[in-house]
Amino acid sequence: MCGICGYYQGEGEELLVTMCELMRHRGPDDQGIYTAPRIGLGMTRLAIVDVAGGHQPMSNEDGRVWVVFNGEIYNFRELRENLVARGHVFHSRADTEVIAHLYEDLGVACVQRLRGIFAFAVWDGETLFVARDRLGVKPLYYTWVRGRFYFASEIKALLACPGVVREVDEDALDDYMTFQYVAGPRTMFRRIFKLAPGYWLKVNGRGAWMDRYWTLPTPSPRAVSTAAAEERVRALVDEAVRLRTLADVPLGALLSGGLDSSLVVAFLQRTLEQPVKAFHIRFQGEEGEASYARGVAERLGCEYYELTARPADLRALPEVIWHLDEPIADAAAWATYLICKYAKQHVTVLLTGEGGDEVFGGYPRYYLSAAADWFHRMPAAFRRAALAVIAAWPAARGWRRRVEKIITSRDETWARNLEWLSIFDDDARRKVYAPDFQRRLAGGRAAALYQGYFRSYDAARNIQRLTAADVKTWLADNVLMKVDKASMAAGVEARVPLLDHVLVEYVFRLRTGPRFGGRWPKGLLKKVGQGVVPDFVLRRPKRAFEVPVAKWLREYERDWVCDVLLDPHALARGFFRRETLSALVQDYLVRGFGGRRVWNLFCLELWFREFIDGQPTARRARTGASHEISRINA
Repeated sequence: MCGICGYYQGEGEELLVTMCELMRHRGPDDQGIYTAPRIGLGMTRLAIVDVAGGHQPMSNEDGRVWVVFNGEIYNFRELRENLVARGHVFHSRADTEVIAHLYEDLGVACVQRLRGIFAFAVWDGETLFVARDRLGVKPLYYTWVRGRFYFASEIKALLACPGVVREVDEDALDDYMTFQYVAGPRTMFRRIFKLAPGYWLKVNGRGAWMDRYWTLPTPSPRAVSTAAAEERVRALVDEAVRLRTLADVPLGALLSGGLDSSLVVAFLQRTLEQPVKAFHIRFQGEEGEASYARGVAERLGCEYYELTARPADLRALPEVIWHLDEPIADAAAWATYLICKYAKQHVTVLLTGEGGDEVFGGYPRYYLSAAADWFHRMPAAFRRAALAVIAAWPAARGWRRRVEKIITSRDETWARNLEWLSIFDDDARRKVYAPDFQRRLAGGRAAALYQGYFRSYDAARNIQRLTAADVKTWLADNVLMKVDKASMAAGVEARVPLLDHVLVEYVFRLRTGPRFGGRWPKGLLKKVGQGVVPDFVLRRPKRAFEVPVAKWLREYERDWVCDVLLDPHALARGFFRRETLSALVQDYLVRGFGGRRVWNLFCLELWFREFIDGQPTARRARTGASHEISRINA
């Protein structure tokens, strides 16, 4: 894994050195730059494969093609053998070199042959070509300034480029208030963009072009039996995990105790000759899923490590926000950062279970939405009785209200799910936004974006469309973004076998019957797990990864909440009504209401302080031990 950066028509090696230094956490082992007229490429490397010989930037035999690469190509040995057979000469054992030779043969079509996670840039003497992996596991950002093109693995490196201004994209801010993250291709910064998953972009003296090389496949008309689907998915999961053991450094896994991570750890334990190092994070005073994680580790024979996070660890949040580049109000980002820092003491690579819910249909709202359609076809007496049952559930009041709301809603399926996902719904945003800010907004971008992804996916069933929309939004811009940034902040590479694109393509081509396993959350994956993971994992109900940050802020950091959200400078930003913001904070501190919304606003204000008010990137760039930078000048 690495941090990569570069420019076309930009300015010299001094800028590349600065950009690399700002991403040193992504690659503490090595740094290198390549410069030639019009072009500059930089990288900072976390050595995983060919530790001694994988220095970047890297070229083909004659030095015409240069590449910087962040990620892992799991089929690179097969590709290398084919390239050698066609006469290519290799000088390393690194997967990076495969990209240079493959581009030499196939040009932009090289991305179709790669199986792995990647963001890379290739220079062939005329054209700069950049690409991002199919699902968006690895990030890539870019911007244009007065005809100059800049790219980097992290936004903070782009902020060091001449002419880049720290301005808030107000429509992106509206996205964040809705989703708790910014949906691509926008970022929270005006004129800085994310290259979308499955896209490439090329730049040369004639202009710039962007194209999509991959998208989610649609369900096949060919029927596949449930038994055949189970057998094939079991084989693909096994293969995906085995491919991700490729490493010349210690390897382990994150283990939450849920189905997805337990399945990954189980297949990993079958592959490795020694016990898997499994890492779990629990929270002081909360048992959470620790008992399940311990049970799985014991049954599978893992070497189990458990970190207990404490309220004092909340003070790491500003550092997490800095690493994220954009505000992400998913509290799991903070927890992932803590567990990855802990795991780094033992391993450099971690396999994780991300993607299982989106690919295999694990979120209850998918099935609640289908229940809503059925609910409205029932007689009035039945509907009243059903609502009485829901009202009697021994569940948290806020969660129960949300279930009732989605069941009774007559909105379209996509709108019901957006309502469920929204931190601040339309009405709440109107109440909290300052009038001038409200007038400046284009309005409805978040809804239009989510609706567009839902409707553009060609499938007969709404549940198929919902999973596709989540893969394009929630998974790419929240789940995978936080995992990459939090793990790389700790100098750890995260690998996600359940998002192997061959596995994802097969599952999305299945009809609803075999794919969703009888309409029970992750029914197919549970059948795959039979005889592989302990039975108690298969029997346990779906449970969200609960991080008690809102509770801890209120109990232990009340003064910090007030100092951040009610600071005169924060109140004067012009985005929110002072009285509404003050009322939200007061309601939260006194009665405990609105914890998710206050956490959303708290993370946002910390981001403002880090990225808009000051120059924290320059301050942090001077920390840590530097190492020699290899320079290649054409």
